[in-house]
Amino acid sequence: MGDQEPNHEARAYRAWPVLVDCAARHSTITYTRLGQRIGGVHQRAIGYTLGPVQDNCLDERLPPLTILVVRKSAGHPGGGFVAWDIDDIETGLERVYEYPWASLLNPFAYAADETVTLDVLAEELLQNPGIAGDVYARVRVRGVAQQTFRRALLEAYEHACAFCGMTFCDSLEAAHIVPWTSCTQSERLDPQNGLLLCGTHHALFDARFLTINANYQLRHTDDTYELDQYTTADLWFTRRLDGCQIRLPQREHLRPALKYIEKRNSA
Repeated sequence: MGDQEPNHEARAYRAWPVLVDCAARHSTITYTRLGQRIGGVHQRAIGYTLGPVQDNCLDERLPPLTILVVRKSAGHPGGGFVAWDIDDIETGLERVYEYPWASLLNPFAYAADETVTLDVLAEELLQNPGIAGDVYARVRVRGVAQQTFRRALLEAYEHACAFCGMTFCDSLEAAHIVPWTSCTQSERLDPQNGLLLCGTHHALFDARFLTINANYQLRHTDDTYELDQYTTADLWFTRRLDGCQIRLPQREHLRPALKYIEKRNSA
């Protein structure tokens, strides 16, 4: 990749089978040795390689695979390891050794081509949502697909909740209009089947307290509670938004497709 920043996802792609092999052998590996095994990566940079692996295990609720990478002097993971209680290494190791890792796909297979990252795939979706099915076939793993989808929506909605405008990035989530379980593979990554929402409005949207119509207006519906049960905060997050226009991407080809809105509202 020339003088560009290293592709840590490509390095994670190479590290994954090494760690899976260690798990099968009930063994650990040092930072230095792992760096050598994946192409001469300096031990000080291995943390950047392990970050995506650790995140994937946390997102997918897998045992902490990166627990197998240890400092030679101490025999346990370094300070960047947060996927398990460092004071209970033995239980973490046992969970990793017992897990059937060979049954899983390498979640970083998309980065076998070292020019490819999730940001690159997200940008491809933004340029042409019609290739969503092809992108899904390349990522394959649900957690990786959802990360790609979120990155695309962050850019499309300029890092702001489509309902309330919140811009705290850690609170922003990728919401599907037609739910994941009801989608085709292509629809799962189609930006036109998505909304960038803060965590609260994502939950309210999924629970159908808030919906959107064909005019991109928010509608508040509640068959569970009476309005006199609402707190001021409840009203602020729901009732006050009834009839408001949602915030839309500037690029028209990324705006929610009416076919998805109609499918959701008719379900």
